[in-house]
Amino acid sequence: MYKYLLIIVITGWCSSACKKEKNDMQSLLTSKQWKKAHVDTNPSSIPQFLTVGYVPVASCEEDNTYKFNSNGKLQVNSGSKHCDDKEAKNESLNYTVDFTNKKLVINGVSYTIIEITSTQLKYYLDVPSYTGYQGGPIYLYSH
Repeated sequence: MYKYLLIIVITGWCSSACKKEKNDMQSLLTSKQWKKAHVDTNPSSIPQFLTVGYVPVASCEEDNTYKFNSNGKLQVNSGSKHCDDKEAKNESLNYTVDFTNKKLVINGVSYTIIEITSTQLKYYLDVPSYTGYQGGPIYLYSH
């Protein structure tokens, strides 16, 4: 009898720990605005198979901010520097996130999350296997 009770308690504890971790990850993603970054503060987190490299940050993108809202909307503000005259100042994109499978989908484009910390967000583009690559370029953000 105690054995079954112990199993139930451990299962409940593990479930609540996983839920807490997902909530923490959600909070890390949505709590602040992100900016594209030039420097990876934790390059050792990159999987060995990723050989494509980082997405470069253009000077006109340095003041852009990205805010993941808890309602599934990503607010992009292009700041005062614009890459071209037609660039929208503000843009709202749809996103979904699955922390269990480390998946982030932005406007229908799928990415795999490498890392979310209090200071850094890092993910890479999912690419079809027929391309010969296991993953696309790495997107790097900080705040």
